[in-house]
Amino acid sequence: MRMNRGSARASAVLAAASLASVGFVATAAQALAGPGGGYPAGVTLWHSKSSPCPPTVSTSARPGAVVRGPYSDDCQHLQRLLMTVRRPMAAHASVQPGGGGWEVDLTLNPRQRREFARVTRDEVGHELAIVVDGQLLSAPTVMDPITTGEFQITGLSRDFAEHLARRLNDSD
Repeated sequence: MRMNRGSARASAVLAAASLASVGFVATAAQALAGPGGGYPAGVTLWHSKSSPCPPTVSTSARPGAVVRGPYSDDCQHLQRLLMTVRRPMAAHASVQPGGGGWEVDLTLNPRQRREFARVTRDEVGHELAIVVDGQLLSAPTVMDPITTGEFQITGLSRDFAEHLARRLNDSD
């Protein structure tokens, strides 16, 4: 997966090369203070690295955990919690322009937009794990800072795009 600034559409794009893993997160202190000290509610973003999958993977998102995505055998080693995104955030699945598969279009509120811009500026060239309710969804590589607060996760199947949009909209 790649994060990329869309030129013709004036918004950023997360292009899925494979259905690996993705995660949005708040501050580390907030995440670790979540229900029961486990993963935070909502969408968390993590600095992460691809990792071989151990015999047993973690079922919660925390620093040092190795997590697996639901649609892939790829694993991510979660290293540092960067941001947590809670509502308001809009996400909807749609067909990509030009018929290249499905995408999820996302819009962040102004506060989330500023924080996301900072995170993506700091993470250019690194994998960014997107975790929803402790479950790894994808892990694109940040190609450019995303500053508009509007972006897409592209290259998805219809089922995965609809599932991801539902999970993002249901996160609090």
